[in-house]
Amino acid sequence: MKLGEWTIILLGMTIFLELMGVTTGLSVLAKFGSSIANGTLTTTSLEGTSFWIVALAILATVSAGGAVVIGLFAKSYDTSLVIVPLITAVLLIFGSAFFSIMTIPEIVEEVWIRNIVGIIFTLMGVAFVWSAIDYFAGR
Repeated sequence: MKLGEWTIILLGMTIFLELMGVTTGLSVLAKFGSSIANGTLTTTSLEGTSFWIVALAILATVSAGGAVVIGLFAKSYDTSLVIVPLITAVLLIFGSAFFSIMTIPEIVEEVWIRNIVGIIFTLMGVAFVWSAIDYFAGR
């Protein structure tokens, strides 16, 4: 399968796990003191968050804006400069979901669930990395 298909599969599975209550890398709003309950944004408080998280968010926003501006002025650029951060983000979010879901069977004390989930998630992660390598190799 191609890289785009694996990206959609992994993000869809991570969103599904987040909706089931498994803490994944998608729960970024909790870092900023916000939460979504019943489809509405409930508590937004930048004063209650850490200075470094707010500084990181501002830095990321300015960096993304700068990248867009530089991209407008530079006529020829490699598309992998745009794709690599997205692939890295998907891999980090999937890894976060993997480690979060691997702690659940330890709490329930069911080792066989951990083994099955570990095999499935490991194979999906390897396939995603393999498709990324194939994409950048031009195959």
